[in-house]
Amino acid sequence: YQPGSNEKVLANKLGITDAEDMFDAESTLLRQLYEHIFQHSPVLDAVNFETITFWHRAWLSPIYSWAGSLRTADMSKGGFRFAAANFLHK
Repeated sequence: YQPGSNEKVLANKLGITDAEDMFDAESTLLRQLYEHIFQHSPVLDAVNFETITFWHRAWLSPIYSWAGSLRTADMSKGGFRFAAANFLHK
């Protein structure tokens, strides 16, 4: 976790400690990614693992050093559990 976040925010490059500020940062970057994808990739019929990994890196790399890498730990957010890490493989 990010020091000073009361274990509410993952460690990040920007030093964000407030969960709402992190939500805003992630949301802004996600909107920017969506705009880029839909402006430059009008046909999305070839979405595969590499595409999703690239999008994840493009979206979150300004915030997290691990963006675009496979997780090795199980995670959840807001009561939603993400796919178990042992099921993630290329």
